Amino acid sequence: MRQTTATVLRPPDPPDLPTSDDASAPVPGLRPWVLRLFFLSGLSGILFQVLWTRIFTYLLGGTTQSVSAVITAFMLGLGVGSYLFGRLVDGPARRPLLLYGVLELGVALSGLAAFYAFQHTGALYEALYTRAPQATVKWLVFLIAFVFISIPATLIGGTLPAIVRHAVTRAEGVKSALGRLYAINSLGSSAGAILMLGLVWAIGYEASYHVALLLNSVTGIAALVMARREARGESTDARYPHPVPLPEGEGRSGTEGMGGPPAQGASARVLLPAFALSGFCALAYEVIWFRTLDFLLLGKLATFACVLSVYLLGISLGSLVLSRWSPPRLGELQLFVLFELLLGLLGLITLPVLSLVSGLGQRPLTIATAFLLLFGMTLLLGGLFPLAGKLYAGPLRLLGRTVGNLYSANTLGSVLGSCLTGFVLIPWVGTSHALLLTAGLNLVIAASVAGLALRPLPRRHLAVGVGLAAVGLVGWFSGDWLTRFYERAGLRPGFHIIAQSEGSLQPVLVAEDAHGERVLMGGPFQSGETVPARRQTQRLQAHLPMLVHSAPRRVLEIGYGVGELARTLQLYEPELLHIAELDEHMIPMAEQYFEALNEKASRRANVRVDVMDGRHFLKMSPDTYDVIMSDSMILASEGSLRLYTQEHFREARRHLNPGGVVLAWLPLNAGTTKALVILKTFQEIFPQSLLWLPLGLNTQEAFLIGFRDEARIDWEAWREKFERVARADLEGFGWGDPAVFFASFRAGPERLAEIASRVPLINRDMNPVLDFLPQDPSREIAATVERLVAYEPGFIFEHLRAPPGGQESLESLRASVQRVHEADQHFLKGVAALDAFGARPPAEVLENAESLTAGFREALEVYPAHPAAAVWTGQVLGLAARVEPPLEPERTRALLEEALRHNPTDLAATEALARLALQRGAQDEANKYLARLRALSPYSRLALEIP
Repeated sequence: MRQTTATVLRPPDPPDLPTSDDASAPVPGLRPWVLRLFFLSGLSGILFQVLWTRIFTYLLGGTTQSVSAVITAFMLGLGVGSYLFGRLVDGPARRPLLLYGVLELGVALSGLAAFYAFQHTGALYEALYTRAPQATVKWLVFLIAFVFISIPATLIGGTLPAIVRHAVTRAEGVKSALGRLYAINSLGSSAGAILMLGLVWAIGYEASYHVALLLNSVTGIAALVMARREARGESTDARYPHPVPLPEGEGRSGTEGMGGPPAQGASARVLLPAFALSGFCALAYEVIWFRTLDFLLLGKLATFACVLSVYLLGISLGSLVLSRWSPPRLGELQLFVLFELLLGLLGLITLPVLSLVSGLGQRPLTIATAFLLLFGMTLLLGGLFPLAGKLYAGPLRLLGRTVGNLYSANTLGSVLGSCLTGFVLIPWVGTSHALLLTAGLNLVIAASVAGLALRPLPRRHLAVGVGLAAVGLVGWFSGDWLTRFYERAGLRPGFHIIAQSEGSLQPVLVAEDAHGERVLMGGPFQSGETVPARRQTQRLQAHLPMLVHSAPRRVLEIGYGVGELARTLQLYEPELLHIAELDEHMIPMAEQYFEALNEKASRRANVRVDVMDGRHFLKMSPDTYDVIMSDSMILASEGSLRLYTQEHFREARRHLNPGGVVLAWLPLNAGTTKALVILKTFQEIFPQSLLWLPLGLNTQEAFLIGFRDEARIDWEAWREKFERVARADLEGFGWGDPAVFFASFRAGPERLAEIASRVPLINRDMNPVLDFLPQDPSREIAATVERLVAYEPGFIFEHLRAPPGGQESLESLRASVQRVHEADQHFLKGVAALDAFGARPPAEVLENAESLTAGFREALEVYPAHPAAAVWTGQVLGLAARVEPPLEPERTRALLEEALRHNPTDLAATEALARLALQRGAQDEANKYLARLRALSPYSRLALEIP
């Protein structure tokens, strides 16, 4: 979960700043160079926060606890700094600009120390991991983050009261100055969020961190130079002569020229806790927004930066506009109440509006609507700070203290909002009810401030507010809007959610379509499904390393998914199957709703489960393994991309026993450029590697097998395990032939090294280039597959070892592998013909079936057991079940039976034949197809309805 300090109060804004809240007169002290300094301060501050989060999670694991530890420590430091330095800057010997410069330099120095301390944190955490319970270690992570981050964060927190105390010289300018300073700082933070993308892409996290340090150093030195010039009485800008400070004790009271109540009485007593609760709501909304927008934007670094930038830009503009504008008939306190009311109403309509708009099926429109709602909320959040500043400000001589009080109260509320929403509210009551409670809290704040501080109470306005809140609540409870949004924004058409579980990390969803096909979702990302194509990938992925390794006894699987991979690994009866799963809700949901696929594999006696980030687990664990592999995770989220860095592969190699292997999923359909970067990154660590690209139900999913030692396969051990375990498990998917298995090896160490030498990029923790690479055109991906399949497969026999008596069987295998290779070329011609034909109605495809399947039939003539050629021929013929208007029943039946002979995994053909048999009353024939349907799709509605 990604959270930021976007809404805590670190301020900003453009030039031309008035001295009164009447926006027309310039404000002494708010010189352009002051604004530029505070802009840079905001920019570097957001860079620090984001980079601390990224670097910390790379070093200590991408768990929600470690992310929250960084955010909480950062925000607590801001609050403590604003409180302490707010008092210091009001002291008798105050020189706020000097203090500001010292603070900025202190941020640079302490940030540098924190960075190098991070480099050694891994060893400390490893020591804690081996000596303390896992649950305790999570909290020790927080303490580590607090120590390393709180010092620079405290100094950052002190910059706001210091710059405000320097800039504001008249009490009547408080609202304008606070609003504009807040605006310019937030604007700098917004720019920093976007700049971060370019910096990380160009120079990586480590160099970007040093850029942030440089910005702080420049800001601090510039402030010290200006402070020295002012101490000499020199003006830094002829248009803004240095103001003569008011003698201590002679500042104007907060009541003069402010048009509102003083910093005493009911309004002040109510305002500070109200503003703290407002900070709670602000960060709670941010947590919920990031979680919700994941389903639209898929949670990559660019998404994070865009959302954060919009959030900060809204706050900046809201603060700027509200510092210049006051409605003619509303005072500041009434405006504060109105903003809280509007925030509550926007919170109530967010999910209904997003759900309704997403139902239109236009994702860009849904995204635009989401950002419009987000921008509206942040405008209101930005406007609260100048309002609260003016309402709460006391005597000018205590301005630093009052600003520090406001800032620290809001920050404390923000800390609680971030932590409690992510770790308590969402896991306990779910995202939807967490949003409802947050919106309700805004309404309570509005009602409380109005009831306790507004005199006389405006009854007409109160009635309007109550009416709007009632309408919002009625709309909220009129439907399950969050579930509808998940279905429309995150699922394929036709799927509906049948179960969901909310945790601090993500929602885990189970969805089903009308035929009984099920999908398991971890947030917006698919973790597994019941369709044969995905099940084939899971089984092949599990069998491959277990067959290649001569005697796999200890196995590590990272990620559980639906659990079919773990079930398949268990067929080899390893002495230990160790599962590292990041989400504690994933395995229970999988074993409740996908038991037919996983057979509750995690509950067997030889299984250990660690709920933890897989790459972090490898870094911490002292255990070693014969086989290490990851589930086939989609290459979209940052969590999955972390499993493809050079550092992760290096850790995996370190945990291999002699003769051990690591398997990495290589989805070419994610993009050729990405696949080549992964190949290069993997090959750098595992120079002895083999690339395996099977042609079957999926033709664009490859696997890399990295050997710790020599790339060697024991032929006798392989054959014994294949006959004992794999053949029976794979025959139903067309993979019962050893020749097809070995013909799928497309490249060995020499060829992979030659391919890698042409790739200029490596994916590293501190330079995650995979985050930024574009999706390649489908034609380029197909061309890459063709080039790989064109390579002669004979090289694999250089890596097969057999005793002298086994040479004859190897020669027979070699001849079969060559025939499979020839059939592969015919198969690719068939694929090209289908691609050239394009997307046409099923009736047109069937009319041209003979020519469209010619390449596949030629492949079957060369090698009758070729699984891909058979499958694709069957898929073309299987369109008979979907022709509109329907064909004659007998012709449909004949085509579907032929389709099923070629492709026994065709669900649509199997279901259609079962229905045709039931219509004719042929119960025995129907039972045959229903049994096949249950084997392919255990939750098929038709198969479950008929005993």
